[in-house]
Amino acid sequence: MKIRTIELHNYRAFYRTHTISVEGKSMLIYGENGSGKSSLYKAMEDFFAAANQSKSVAANIFDDSSPYVKVIMDTDQTFVYQNDSTLPAPTPNFLIDTHCHNPFFTYKRLLRAYLAENEAKRPDVFSILVETILPYHTNDKSERKFGEDWADINDALQMSANTKKYKQVIKTTLPSFNDGLESFLEELAEKTNVWLNRYFNHHVTLGFEKPTLTIKGAGNKKFLADKEIKITSTYFGASITGRYEEFLNEARLSALALCMYLSSLKIIPEPANYKMLFLDDIFIGLDMSNRIPLLQILKENFADFQIFLTTYDRHWFEIAKLHLKTGWQAIEMYVGQKDELDFEFPIIIAPSDDYYTKAEKYFHKKSGGDATNIDYPAAANYLRKEYERLLKEKLFGNYRFRKGENGETLVRKELGELKDMFKKMTDDLELDWTPFKDIDIIIKTTLNPFSHDNLEKPIYKNELKEAFRVADALRALKKSVLLSENELLFIEKTHTTGAMKGAKRKTVLKVNGNVLVLKQGNNWKIPKCELRPLYYIENDHREDLSHIPECDLNKAYDMISHNMYGEKHASEKADIYAEFRSETTGKTLKEMADAV
Repeated sequence: MKIRTIELHNYRAFYRTHTISVEGKSMLIYGENGSGKSSLYKAMEDFFAAANQSKSVAANIFDDSSPYVKVIMDTDQTFVYQNDSTLPAPTPNFLIDTHCHNPFFTYKRLLRAYLAENEAKRPDVFSILVETILPYHTNDKSERKFGEDWADINDALQMSANTKKYKQVIKTTLPSFNDGLESFLEELAEKTNVWLNRYFNHHVTLGFEKPTLTIKGAGNKKFLADKEIKITSTYFGASITGRYEEFLNEARLSALALCMYLSSLKIIPEPANYKMLFLDDIFIGLDMSNRIPLLQILKENFADFQIFLTTYDRHWFEIAKLHLKTGWQAIEMYVGQKDELDFEFPIIIAPSDDYYTKAEKYFHKKSGGDATNIDYPAAANYLRKEYERLLKEKLFGNYRFRKGENGETLVRKELGELKDMFKKMTDDLELDWTPFKDIDIIIKTTLNPFSHDNLEKPIYKNELKEAFRVADALRALKKSVLLSENELLFIEKTHTTGAMKGAKRKTVLKVNGNVLVLKQGNNWKIPKCELRPLYYIENDHREDLSHIPECDLNKAYDMISHNMYGEKHASEKADIYAEFRSETTGKTLKEMADAV
């Protein structure tokens, strides 16, 4: 089950009626500040919350008449959040199940995981977990909801110490609450560390101290002591003493907090009917190298969820669109205004077209288009942007980056330079240059002139057709990551002579940087990659190889073959990609490349 349509009427920033066609897909949403992005987040959060308990509707300040949020599912069921509740209530009420799974997370909650109100206090992880994530989750020690236990503990602060209820809280509820919370935290740490290790390269591990929540004081001065979840962390195996939030940088803290939250959603039983996740501007604090792993977590672990992902970062939005294609759609939100109105309201552009699609529309390439919108210079301008984007996307390593005057690493940006490095890359990898042979003349005679104020340049339709043809060839060239940094490769070979005849040797190596493949039709090439030998296992013996310097695939194969068989340059006559395998999947590099 997925959401098909969202309709908002006079709700918060949405003046009058706005309809968002979701089409059962996950949504990537760009919105500048003030565009209504947070209003959409609150609309969905309140919609599900009002299915569980009364929730007042926040009306638009310029027209507060009949505000509502309407959601239509792909099952044709329609639900309306209006007059403080969401109706009709389905049976079973899957809206409540979705709400109780706590699918809404914003950057404000993210910051609370590692920022304190002041220097004297610690980050309030306790409130995030106990009051936000766990209220509807069953405590396996008390067999009640954590929220029920927590409510009884708080009520006990107002009770006389002589009452039966108070004594029960002290004797039973508090100990089982601490024990149940400890059990949950152990599972949370285990899953969080798996994700930190698999997706991020931070060398940070997470742990928690045993909860020791108690009630202290007497009479009407009772209070909760040790209302804190204490995090213990290690960095490169060394314990972090003192405040972890002051030792780790913001990127590591953000990654840690996000992994904790997302891991908790996989521990708490998932809704049976509708699974969703709404992440509002949670990329704040993460640099690009830490944003991509987050997308990998979502794609690999929440594939059956309908995800809403918002950002105010336009550059990141365009990059994320390239990573989130199947099952996703992108929309843009802007601050708009009409002549007859003296206030601003959201403008929604859906879908968010890429450069190539915009060029197609202005070229009138697609059938059924509006011929009055033909604009060849505009088509050329968007094609030029698409060339730049595609060349940046296909290039890697030194082809993509260069050294500055002071030794700093710089990204190549100029179209001419990108084109030259693309030519060098295809030559080095022995790819077929034929589909791209006209790229130089197309850039010089079509894309560049049409992108400038040049009235002397005549406009020819056929020139643009050729520009589209080369763009199509660039789009057809696939670049994919076969193995990510720190993943393991292995190769297994059998001794053929001597005392070890018949014995197998498994050599394991770690990938330094990504193992890439570029695929042109059925032809593919794997660029040179660096590996770190780790060890080999032979019978029951394990031999450490960490003293051996980094090497590429060919060198690694040659060393292994020379050591085992006395062969030299064995890689020259071997299909090495059919022998090296991923330690995770067991597939050969050849099998993975063929599948791209």
